[in-house]
Amino acid sequence: MASPLKHVTWERIQPHQIDHLTFCNLSNGKSYGLKYQRKILMSCSQGMKSSSIVIQNVTASDSGFYQCCLTTNTGENETFVIRLTVSDAKTTDHKNIFFMTGGAASFLIFVISIVIISYYCRRKRVSKALWDTQTQPSKNHARSGVPDQTQGDKEEDIYVNCPVFSQRPNPR
Repeated sequence: MASPLKHVTWERIQPHQIDHLTFCNLSNGKSYGLKYQRKILMSCSQGMKSSSIVIQNVTASDSGFYQCCLTTNTGENETFVIRLTVSDAKTTDHKNIFFMTGGAASFLIFVISIVIISYYCRRKRVSKALWDTQTQPSKNHARSGVPDQTQGDKEEDIYVNCPVFSQRPNPR
């Protein structure tokens, strides 16, 4: 409002009745909580040009139309109607749980797929490196234990121990 307020009244409008929530007489700075004294908070001080209320422990049953009636020091009257909608917390919780569970499952699938891909890539690299070392001839003969054939024309005999097998069949 343009000028300071003199009286403020908050009411809840229901189809069968009007509940007076709070009344504030700004000329003496006193607020009177009528029926809902513990549930409704309102500031009441001289020189105010607007008003608001706080509904504590709000529930879905508090949904509805609320009316604010203001009277200024100059005698001007204004009435404002506000619709308050409070959704049921149980419905909202189920939706949130669904989305949180879906997000967690998606993240878990993503992490598992990254682990599997990295495992197979590493395994492929290790097997390729192992294959490369087995198929390439050794360049460092001193380490491998294989004599270097370019060191001379010396020949070495290679002996292999094989077990002797009997030519006779075993009696049964």
